[in-house]
Parts: sequence; C-alpha cells; structure tokens
Amino acid sequence: MKHKNHGFTLVETIIVMAIMAVLASMLFIGLAIIPRNAARSCAKGIKTVIGQTRIMTMGKDETVLELYQDTDGRYYTVHYADGTALNSPEECGKTYVTVYYHEEGAAGDPDTVTSAGCTELTGSERLYLGFDRGSGKMAAVTASVGGANITTRICDAILVTGGGLECRVRIYPATGKVMFE
Repeated sequence: MKHKNHGFTLVETIIVMAIMAVLASMLFIGLAIIPRNAARSCAKGIKTVIGQTRIMTMGKDETVLELYQDTDGRYYTVHYADGTALNSPEECGKTYVTVYYHEEGAAGDPDTVTSAGCTELTGSERLYLGFDRGSGKMAAVTASVGGANITTRICDAILVTGGGLECRVRIYPATGKVMFE
C-alpha cells in the first residue's frame, strides 16, 4: 500500500510550535538578564572606585573622582590629583544602564530614595566626589581638574538602573563608608 505524504500531521505541528515557544521564551529571558547584570556590574564598579578614591586621598594625595556619561552613552570614571588625571577613563557602565545620584540634604531618604528622587547623570554633567584627607569622610573639596577649578559634591547614594533592576551604592558622608545594596 502506497501512502502519499502531503504535509505535516497536527501532532508534528504542535510539537514544533512548542519547541519554538520554549526557545523564544529562553531568548526573551536571556535578553532581559543582560541589562540587569550590567546595572549590577556598574554599581559594583562605582562602589569600588569611590572606595579607591577615599583610600588614595587618605594615603597620599588629595584625589578627586570624576564620574560622567560620554557621547557614546557609556559611563566612565577618572581619578585626578593636583589637576592631573591619574588614569585614562575607565568604563564602568554600558549604554543600557542609567546612573543617578542623590546629594546629602536633598529630599528623600538615601536608603529608600528611587531614581525619581535623584538627579540623572547625563552627558552634559559631571559628578565629582572627594574626601577629607585627615578623616576619610566625604567632603566638598575645591580642586583643579583639567585646568578648571571644581567643587566636589557630597552624595549619600548613587543609583544604577537597567532591565528593571535598581542597584544602590550607599555612601555614608560622615565616615566615607561605601556599600553596595
């Protein structure tokens, strides 16, 4: 008996559609994880460089940290001492994260403030942070950076968002302690 096969059976079609649905959901989950990991990585990197700035200031020179968003949409950090860059810009955030900062004394509790209560760090703005050399606490330091005199800000929180995740770098200005939350 000869059978002519004119197409797929209903069972075969359902199995192929189920496999495609599983693969599509895996891809969707994978794409959602990338910005979340980028936000977490950026926040941890910012915490590290703030801690390094504090240690460098207490150890040798009055060091200022510059955090900014470049025209490429990525975030970078640079350390300055005596008006001279100590390193070339180091990338700390990809294009699909957004960085916000909360200044000490601004409205909102730094432990619970969201990005809506913070200032977004955009390409036209630079955030400078400095510490007191004797005590290690965060301080408003006037320093020369690239030939211009700047005054550092006293921030108590930096938020990094991406993929629906909001990571917080909590800074305790009175002691200079920095924590990733």
